[in-house]
Amino acid sequence: ASSALPPFFPPVELEGRLLNDGGFTNDLPVEPFLRKNCFRLCVDVTPLGEKEKFSSPVDVAIRSLFIALRGIKLQKYTLCDRVLIPDLRGYSFVNYRAVDKLVEKGFECGVEFLKSL
Repeated sequence: ASSALPPFFPPVELEGRLLNDGGFTNDLPVEPFLRKNCFRLCVDVTPLGEKEKFSSPVDVAIRSLFIALRGIKLQKYTLCDRVLIPDLRGYSFVNYRAVDKLVEKGFECGVEFLKSL
């Protein structure tokens, strides 16, 4: 259901349950680890960065969604031992052609974190 992003795509039915994109319902899922004795390294790939222009109505709707969910996510930051935010400026949330570059950006962010230890 990772691409079932309301209101653009309908929920996916699986085993009698309706599912939508997890980023819509819980984009920083740290809760399952709260009862574990572990270091909670959270990675936020949907930061509310600067946006100079919107290229489509989809961009406007996604930006509005991120603004609405931002307060919840900031509260979840307090549950993390460390939050990494890769620099994804210049990339659209819906640009699947940039996946390799986005993975590279995430990897670079992780390497910088490890160097800081």
